[in-house]
Amino acid sequence: MDGAVTTVDHLLSGQVHGINDLESLRIDHIQSGETMQNLLNSVEKIDQSSLSDDLKNENKAYVSWMVGQYQSVVEDLEGNDVSSLASTVLSHCYLTSSKYEKSVEYMKDVYDGSDPMQALLYVDALLGVENVEKANEIYTKAKETFGENVHVLYCEARILEFNHEHEAAITIFERLVENFSRFYLASFRLANLYDLYNENEKAISLYLSCIPYGYVPTKTLVNLGLLFEDDDHYSKAIICFQKALESEPTNSVIRLHLSNSLGSQNMIFDEKKDQEKKDTEKILSVPVSDFELSVRSRNCLSKMNILTLGDLVNRTEEDLLSYKNFGETSLKEIKEMLLQRQLSLKSSKEDGRDVFAPMLPSQDPAALASPATAIIGGISIDSIQISLRSKKCLERLGIRDLEEITRFSKEDLMAIRNFGQTSLDEIAILLEQHNLSLKP
Repeated sequence: MDGAVTTVDHLLSGQVHGINDLESLRIDHIQSGETMQNLLNSVEKIDQSSLSDDLKNENKAYVSWMVGQYQSVVEDLEGNDVSSLASTVLSHCYLTSSKYEKSVEYMKDVYDGSDPMQALLYVDALLGVENVEKANEIYTKAKETFGENVHVLYCEARILEFNHEHEAAITIFERLVENFSRFYLASFRLANLYDLYNENEKAISLYLSCIPYGYVPTKTLVNLGLLFEDDDHYSKAIICFQKALESEPTNSVIRLHLSNSLGSQNMIFDEKKDQEKKDTEKILSVPVSDFELSVRSRNCLSKMNILTLGDLVNRTEEDLLSYKNFGETSLKEIKEMLLQRQLSLKSSKEDGRDVFAPMLPSQDPAALASPATAIIGGISIDSIQISLRSKKCLERLGIRDLEEITRFSKEDLMAIRNFGQTSLDEIAILLEQHNLSLKP
């Protein structure tokens, strides 16, 4: 807890003059070994300070910013008459959610060229609105003021990247990553470029390196989730998208990515299940005569019309022992042969047992769903009359309840593979029958 208190003490001391100081304070806190939750828990010290209510609010927003709770920062500061630093922090929060116009709006009135980190964020925001001329102007003045420091080099690389001079940009970013391990922004941009050139292993490694503790940029998580999807690691992708939704719970794009991952995982699960069932069927179709059994056992099985392994596993021990000349020795021989193939005789207590069950996975991928995709009550999709095509498309979104469809718009549904106008009309009619409608 001492590290968290020290961080808040620095905030209250008036030693933080710009976003570069704030970023350094955040990284120092991370490297102290203290958790981000401890930092959040320490904000009561801000409430107990002698600061004005407005400054208390700003300092608590800075703590939220340091732990990556950007939405909270926006809710606390937007619309208020805030300081230059608070405006810069707000600009960065909008930048992380790709709201570049808002980012530029908050930055342009407070930018004074005195903070290299502020220059870096302004360049990023300007490139987001494709104002490369202004971005070049900010970069040139920053270079004159600060020389070729890490922030200035980052700006140079970002402009090169924007102009599609990717090799030159990669060279600078690699240099920054190699020499400045604390500079996560360079790691993030380099990961983006590796991602662009399908160097997935390098990209994933860098994405993971720039997600320290509780500070998790949403776009980093989304990019990482998509990379895991490309490698069919859907459970990892789902975790990334769920974490991203914690920062931006109303982001429909992230929600759609999560739903698609859940749907893809379900499809893979079903395909795997079908394949394993086919493999089992193949095993169960093997004639018992193919196995090295004693003449007595083989003759008894033949007389009981047990010709395949499938016939055998549907018999109980009592069934076999009830046959003349079939004794404990033969039973032991049969059970050992089945055990070698991960099979067993039917239990006398099991009626209608699924012989495939022991060889199939038991985990339901839907159990990994977040509250955003869990069944919320009402009418199950399985209980209504709907075409198989529409049902499969809804399953790709992780929709298992009729009411869940209302969280999606027409555009969301039409973006699903194989979901066309016919399916849309079917869904619209179905919702209308239950006094529901799609999201506007």
